[in-house]
Amino acid sequence: LAPCNFMSADTSRKHATQQTVAILSFALESNVFNPEPRRISAFQCLLGEAYAQSQRHAGFVAALKESEAELFEGIDVRFVCLYRGWCGGLVPRQDFDEMKRAAV
Repeated sequence: LAPCNFMSADTSRKHATQQTVAILSFALESNVFNPEPRRISAFQCLLGEAYAQSQRHAGFVAALKESEAELFEGIDVRFVCLYRGWCGGLVPRQDFDEMKRAAV
């Protein structure tokens, strides 16, 4: 079998087929390691542009694009979603009451 060639007839990187990288993040963090305890009900959700504009969660891509531009030639990075929750540690009673109401 011949190897697949994703490049156009002109084999330079500048003419490579555009590729898309989708970033989806799902995290459950322990309150034990947070400098300030988070409420279990304080679930974080960032979608699309809100995720892409978050310096804390997506800023690494802009910084990497600036310092290592050749890594991103022909690459379209899309931030799709970030879902982040917290668990463990001390949990306020109100959080348990809220979870019970939601479950019933």
